[in-house]
Amino acid sequence: MNSENASNSNDSDRLKNELNALNTLVEGFIKSHSLSFNDAFNLLKNIREEKKPVLIPSSIFRNKKLGIIEATVKYMKEELNLTYHQIAEITKRDDRVVWVMYNRAIKKSIEKSKVEEPNLWLPVSVFTIKELGPMESLASYMKDQLGMSLNEIAKMLDRDNRTVWACYNKAKGKGAGSKENESGLQ
Repeated sequence: MNSENASNSNDSDRLKNELNALNTLVEGFIKSHSLSFNDAFNLLKNIREEKKPVLIPSSIFRNKKLGIIEATVKYMKEELNLTYHQIAEITKRDDRVVWVMYNRAIKKSIEKSKVEEPNLWLPVSVFTIKELGPMESLASYMKDQLGMSLNEIAKMLDRDNRTVWACYNKAKGKGAGSKENESGLQ
């Protein structure tokens, strides 16, 4: 019991020391910027709440066993450790759809997603345009926003040129350019 009490005491002392150091840092920040504690707290809260885009590697789409959304969900679940609900919110899909996509993906491919070169980091928001299929969204984003040729896209994704061409043209027929700008993709 004595060793347990000593351990708890050491943890408590360490926590107090770290809190004192943090307090000193915060007080210095508040004083140097002429802020109130509430102003500093609100600034910190705003920084934490800023949404950073979730990025996924284009190399995960080379696994032809998996569909585009299956590969995306599998990567987000296994590599980014996101919950089904978080993935659903980010991709603007139902939680149940995300669960089904992940279960299909792990049945088709049990190995971890590999980030390989050549690779691009793509925002998951590419797939939030409901009017477009996943491959249509991807081809349209890579061509229109990144300025890649259809041949470069095909090589990057290890897909046939004709498949990429067909998906891109289908997206254009659906008015993909204006939809991407509305969703905030730049």
